[in-house]
Amino acid sequence: MEEESNIHNDPSFRLGTLVGRLQAVRDMMALFAMGEAADDDLDGQMKDIVRRQAAIALWLEQAQTECDARWERLLSELREQEGEDGA
Repeated sequence: MEEESNIHNDPSFRLGTLVGRLQAVRDMMALFAMGEAADDDLDGQMKDIVRRQAAIALWLEQAQTECDARWERLLSELREQEGEDGA
């Protein structure tokens, strides 16, 4: 159990988890590209696309901002860990 908790605290593991989550979010958002309007309702399809695209863009921007902040924090921890290991 102690070994498992150590890996979860490791900055390299956490960085890999963060990158994996970001990729999963991007893959999931691609699924939202399919619309709810009927196949023969072109006007409705275009409105769906625009509405969903705006919502997805905002959500992705927020997620990217959060990931960037975590990324910088983890890189800082990795640099500190490398400094400690090299000393």
